Amino acid sequence: MMLSCGVSRLIVRHLRTGVASTAQVPQVCIVGSGPAGFYTAQQILKSHAAAQVDMYEKLPVPFGLVRYGVAPDHPEVKNCINTFTQTAAKDRFTFLGNVDIGSDITFSQLREAYHAVVLVGMKCAELSFRHMALHKTEH
Repeated sequence: MMLSCGVSRLIVRHLRTGVASTAQVPQVCIVGSGPAGFYTAQQILKSHAAAQVDMYEKLPVPFGLVRYGVAPDHPEVKNCINTFTQTAAKDRFTFLGNVDIGSDITFSQLREAYHAVVLVGMKCAELSFRHMALHKTEH
């Protein structure tokens, strides 16, 4: 419990609260660090020379199913980790692991702090279903 409290304070301190409305540099948040998250970050950083990307992940380490879901006898599939590592090494990229959106920080806090919030992977589905349930929308 103490750990999540400390993580919450650290994350809130990291957020550039209110910056989205005043910053000239695009601030983008990506929730999820699997292949979809890293390919999204890579394209944002390539297409906009000044964009800043922060990536949030529930697990303490990145790469999602590439790390955990690929059998050891398929090393060629894991080669994309090299590309992801190059993306993560960029100055305009920050990885924030061990952060649970919804308990450590809210989705609303992310929306206030960034110009864009990109949800990828399971978090995208989870938040979408939660939103639909709260607003009783039919899709």
